[in-house]
Amino acid sequence: KSANIEPPKNSNQVNFAEETISYGNAMLEAFKNDDYTLFSSKLTEGLKQDFTCDNFKSGRKQVMDSAGKICGTRYLGKLSGPIFNNFLWAVKFSGLSDKKTSEQELLFKITAAQDNNKIQVVSFGFML
Repeated sequence: KSANIEPPKNSNQVNFAEETISYGNAMLEAFKNDDYTLFSSKLTEGLKQDFTCDNFKSGRKQVMDSAGKICGTRYLGKLSGPIFNNFLWAVKFSGLSDKKTSEQELLFKITAAQDNNKIQVVSFGFML
C-alpha cells in the first residue's frame, strides 16, 4: 500500500499567502469604511504615488454609486505564478435600484509579490 506523501510546504510561502489574504480582507474593510491609510499600507511606493487619497475617494465613490455598499466578502482563492500571485474575493454589494433593494457580487483581485519577506501589492481592483 503506498502512502500519499506531500512535499513539505515552504513556511515562507504559507505566511506570504496568509498575510496577503489578511491584508486583502483589511483592504476591503478599509474600502468599506473610507480608510485610505489602511487601504494603502501595503501598496508599492510607485503604486502609492499613482493611487493617491483623492484617487481612492473618487474610485470608491464610483464603485459605490454603481454597486452600492459592501455588505459581505468571501475569499475565493489564489492563482499562483512564478513571481506574482493573484488573490481573489467575491464582494457582495447592496444598493437601491428603481427604489428596490438589489444585491450583486463583484470580483476583487489583488496581484502581489514577496520582496525581502514583505508583501508588495502591485495591482488591485474590482472587476465591474
